[in-house]
Amino acid sequence: MQKRLCRAKIPNNNFRSNFESFEILTIREYYGENGGTYFDEVRTAAQYLDNQDAYGDVFYRVFGMYKNKSPRIGKYLGDFNDIDDARNFIYDLTGVMPDILSY
Repeated sequence: MQKRLCRAKIPNNNFRSNFESFEILTIREYYGENGGTYFDEVRTAAQYLDNQDAYGDVFYRVFGMYKNKSPRIGKYLGDFNDIDDARNFIYDLTGVMPDILSY
């Protein structure tokens, strides 16, 4: 496994922000059955190793999760090829370097 798997939730302590927290998910693009492609979260090592229908390698997607969950729960903020780049992005948003576990 070249990249690490990650599913992290980082609290946002800025009371002025509309975001309650940020999430980093490991994502991969796959070929669809009827053509085209789709994105799906990779949660386990078995999913990571089973790359038969994969369009490329995994990457890290960052979401901002709203405090008031109505009408929107979260917002897509960016994709990163490296987990450290995703962590640094969260640092840029919060001013605190997040401690995340990856495997």
